[in-house]
Amino acid sequence: MPDQRLRRIESPGSAMRWVAGFAVLLAAGFAALPVDLAVANWCLTLNCPRPIHELFVNAEPFAHGIGVVFILAAVFVLAPESRWALPRLVICVAAAGMAGNMFKLLVSRTRPNAFDFESGVLATFNQWLPLSGANSSTQSTPSAHAATAVGLAIGLWWLYPRGRWLFGGLAVLACGHRVEIGVHFVSDVFWGAAIGWFAGWGIVDGRFLLPSFQRWERRRAAVAGSAAKMSAVASTAAAVSAAAAEQADKHAA
Repeated sequence: MPDQRLRRIESPGSAMRWVAGFAVLLAAGFAALPVDLAVANWCLTLNCPRPIHELFVNAEPFAHGIGVVFILAAVFVLAPESRWALPRLVICVAAAGMAGNMFKLLVSRTRPNAFDFESGVLATFNQWLPLSGANSSTQSTPSAHAATAVGLAIGLWWLYPRGRWLFGGLAVLACGHRVEIGVHFVSDVFWGAAIGWFAGWGIVDGRFLLPSFQRWERRRAAVAGSAAKMSAVASTAAAVSAAAAEQADKHAA
């Protein structure tokens, strides 16, 4: 398994996928502006069916810092053969979330649950470059939770490709939760997802990583691969020995 991931390190993913995905999500955010107020008002008046609400609520940890820590801890404990890749996974999630929070300093936008809905969607935007002067109620865009969820999904996708639909689905549900509880508009979530996509694929494909980090990671992967092979050989030898002992006992009987 480490050998397969080494090949992924050596061969970065398609630049077209990286750029096109970012562009599509960014454009989707602008396309969602005309429906932002209608969707937010529908959610805030508690029209969302309860089963869907519960689904969103239970997926929220996938986008939350504490939930992310638990997921990474689970990878560390349950998949020792994947520990060599944890630093890249941590960087992927952290970069996505931090980028989302940094972009909040560039534009101020009122959150749905703090907006009066008496004006048009453009009235939700307040000022450029609020920096640290904005408070939480005016830090609606982009959604850092969405950026974190998408960054985590991409990192786990890279580490465990067979689970890509599961990770992607959890990210979508976590993003939906932010809209459903009225703390982000739909466009905020798309823009946050765009940031998470750009940062996430940039990290897992190695475009934003130093060559020295990737060399260090290759050495860790090689050691993990050797340890896994030795463990497999030892397990096989133990199984053969047990089988031989069982056969000897039968003949003796």
